[in-house]
Amino acid sequence: MAGREPAPYALPRLMSIPSTAQMLGTGTTLLFHLIMSHHIATVRLGRRTLVPIEKVERIFASAGSEKAAS
Repeated sequence: MAGREPAPYALPRLMSIPSTAQMLGTGTTLLFHLIMSHHIATVRLGRRTLVPIEKVERIFASAGSEKAAS
C-alpha cells in the first residue's frame, strides 16, 4: 500500500458507554439518562450497547451553535 499512510489518530465509529461518558466529561448515569430520553441514539451489537461517534459529535456541534446564538 505505497503512498498511503494511516491517520495519526482516528476515533472508532462506535464507542462503549464508559468511553463515551469519559469523552463527554460526564458520568455513565447522565449518559444513560440522555440515552433513555432519546437525546443520544445507540446501537446494539449482541449484548453490547454502543454509541455512534457521529451522535457525540452532533452534541458538541449543537452545544457550540447554542453558545454562538447567545
